Amino acid sequence: MAHDAERCLPALRMSAPRATIVAVQIPTDTVLDREGPLLVHNFPGVVLRMQKLEFSSEAITEETFEAAAQQIRKAAETLLPHDFHSIGLSCTSMSFVLGPERVDAQLGPVCPKAAVTDMSRAQVAALRAVGATSLTLVTPYIREVARKNVEMLEKAGFRVVSHATMGLTHDAQTDKVSKESIKAWAAAIDSEEADVIVIGCSALRACEPGFIDDLESSFRKPVVTSTQAFLWSLLRLAGIDDKISGYGALTLASSPFSKRSPNTPGQASAGQASEEGDEVAAAAAVAATSPLPSQGMAVGDLG
Repeated sequence: MAHDAERCLPALRMSAPRATIVAVQIPTDTVLDREGPLLVHNFPGVVLRMQKLEFSSEAITEETFEAAAQQIRKAAETLLPHDFHSIGLSCTSMSFVLGPERVDAQLGPVCPKAAVTDMSRAQVAALRAVGATSLTLVTPYIREVARKNVEMLEKAGFRVVSHATMGLTHDAQTDKVSKESIKAWAAAIDSEEADVIVIGCSALRACEPGFIDDLESSFRKPVVTSTQAFLWSLLRLAGIDDKISGYGALTLASSPFSKRSPNTPGQASAGQASEEGDEVAAAAAVAATSPLPSQGMAVGDLG
């Protein structure tokens, strides 16, 4: 009788996802935890998997990133099974500090059939997809880290018309910067000479539904943010080319990557202060009242 009952049990079958994309995160980034699933929800059948790597410090500095470089692969290896289509390092500043070769060396061996990217490469790919040649850049970083972001973009062939950075040292500060403040910083350095506004760092809350559309409506030009560009890049590398609204011109752009059939993994590898709240409030106040944020620097000051 038991044998007959077992034979009557329905077979459990689940359809394979259209694509599985992976974000390897730094542990202090909680904004992507919220914004990532909201964006990916617009792509039916796509699975977003996320894993955090270990850090020895919460400070967003080159020293922190260098110390944690070997943790990238360890974090990715915990995501069993290794059947994803694209995978990337989701920290913009860690990406451009380490460089694409070192990121690939950490992530590539985990799933050799998956396409590999990172936030800095995604930023470049997104700018090319919207046809940018010049840009303005808003970042939350300290001066030394911000300089490397400018250098990365210039090396990729873009003219950075102006840049302002907030001087924040920890993601716990950055994720408290309001959308209104982000918009004010962008407005303060916007220029008719720039094709695109770039808002760097996934810890800035710049990829909530509708916010990028609002910025583009105000500034009359495309806006590229780190999280938007990163998730768009992971999706396109995974063969997902759907167009969605609410996340700016980029998500309506066609893929700059070679297409492949879905479900086949891609081959390409393509604030340190006790008064944190006071510092963030001060930054927001400056952004709202100054023609150029006094805590930020024009790009010419970064040399």
